This record gives sequence, C-alpha cells and structure tokens, in this order.
Amino acid sequence: MKYYNDEILSLYDEYLMSEIIEQKIFCIDKTSSISPIISPVDTIQSRLVENIEELGLKYLLNYQTQKIGDVMNLFSFFDLYPYINKTEPYKESIKGISLNNSDKSSEISRIMNDRKSIRKFSGKQISFDNISNILLNVTNSRFNEEDGFWHRNISSGGGLYPIDIFLYAHNIEKLDRNFYKLNPINKRLSIVDLDSYSKIKNIFPSSFIIDFKHMGGIFLFSFDYLKVYQKYGELTLSLGLVEVGLIAESIHLLSTSHGIGTCDIGGFDKPLCESVLKLDGINNHAVYAIVFGDRIC
Repeated sequence: MKYYNDEILSLYDEYLMSEIIEQKIFCIDKTSSISPIISPVDTIQSRLVENIEELGLKYLLNYQTQKIGDVMNLFSFFDLYPYINKTEPYKESIKGISLNNSDKSSEISRIMNDRKSIRKFSGKQISFDNISNILLNVTNSRFNEEDGFWHRNISSGGGLYPIDIFLYAHNIEKLDRNFYKLNPINKRLSIVDLDSYSKIKNIFPSSFIIDFKHMGGIFLFSFDYLKVYQKYGELTLSLGLVEVGLIAESIHLLSTSHGIGTCDIGGFDKPLCESVLKLDGINNHAVYAIVFGDRIC
C-alpha cells in the first residue's frame, strides 16, 4: 500500500486492493511455486485439508454434528445433579481472605446478578428495537480517525474479528420468520435465504428442555478460521472460542437488561446449519448459538 496515494484511491480501488491483499494473505501453506495473487482461497483450503496438521482445524472439521446427548443420559444427569451441586461447598477450603461485595446497587451489578439461563418463554413478541440495541451494542463498530481502522468493543485477537453473528427471527416485531446476517459496519440485517426458515426444526430438534415453540429467536455464531490462522497459527481455535464467549456474555447481559431471557445451545446439526447460513464448513464454521425469548420469570 506504500506505493499508492491514499488521496487518489477511490472506494472501489480500495476494495480491489483489499481483495488482492486478502488472496495474498491467505497463502498460509507452502506456495512458493504459485503466484499468491492468482491463487483462489478454495485452492488454499484444499491443500490445508489434504494434510491436516493443524489440530484446531482438524477439530472443527471432525466436529460435524453437535448433539446434546440422548434422553437417557440427560435424565440420568438430572437425577445426579442435586447431589453434585450440594457437595460443592465441601470441596472448598474455609481458610483464606474473606471477600466483601460492596457493589450491589449499581446497574451492571443488578443485571449480572439477575442473569440466569432461561429455557421457557412466554411467547410474547420481542421488540425490534430491543434486538437492534443488543446487536449494535455488542458490536459497536466505529471508524477511528486517528489510526484509520474500524474497531469494535469486543476484544479480538489482532483486531481481526473472525466471528459473524446471525439471527433467526421466530417471533420478532417487523421481521419475517427467517435467518439474517448482521452487517456490523453498515448496521443492517441482510436475509440469508428466503426459504431457510423451514429448516430450523432440523437444525435445532424439539427438546423437552428448551421451549423452541415460544422463543423469540436464536443468535448464531460463525468462525472464520483462516482469518485468524494467517497471523496466529496454532492459537487460532483458542482465540476464536474466547471471542465467541465474550460476545455471548455481552448478549446475555444486554438481553437481561431488556427483560429477554437467554440460554446457550451447544448441540445442533452443524453441517445443516452451515448449509443454511451458506458457510463452507472448511474455512467458516458454525460454532455456537443462543436461544432467546420473553422471560416468564
């Protein structure tokens, strides 16, 4: 970029430059005999998959179907849970320095103490304004005039922001029942596919634990693996999952402040979810989800 005068580059020129640079950056394997500018990303992905030495990518590629577990295992766990929970105090030492929570009245303290997993919902329609506030506050994309870069308020390794947020709108004011992708810089929701909503029951099968019937919708998260790998190598998976956790916690707290109940979902049909969200399952992976709805309690 040193050879170009920023003042005479149009936005389209900058876009073309970013495309060329992206192709060059994504050459993360041994490609000395191939021009990095003309090598398509899918070719690089193919070379990576043929010889999987990177454990993080290998994990994601083999983690094809995330399932909560069979009914018998869940019932057995619920029988054991009271005993597991009640024995926790006996495992901790009574020695040490006593802590005192002197902050019980601040707004953030109230919200954090009010937050809990909500699995049953009233079925009341969710306000579009509340969803807008949650999505924009959790990303808060803004351009910094001083350094010339886009920034967000979520910590991200190298400021790469490899996590994309999708929304399945089930019962949200002003939104048709469908999948949407958040565009944080333009602050818009774009429809993923007009017919994608019909597959929601196959991605998230009916559960006696979570009330999908009366939910407001689901937040879904995808992870652009190569975007981080180009800089951090074997740290990639760790950094990506940490970022998902940071975003998820912010969504939980913001939802609680708006009276919306949330619950994390780790078990869903990963390949089908990736197909619906138009993710390739090699570079981009569906990694997590949060169901939400109007709180009953």
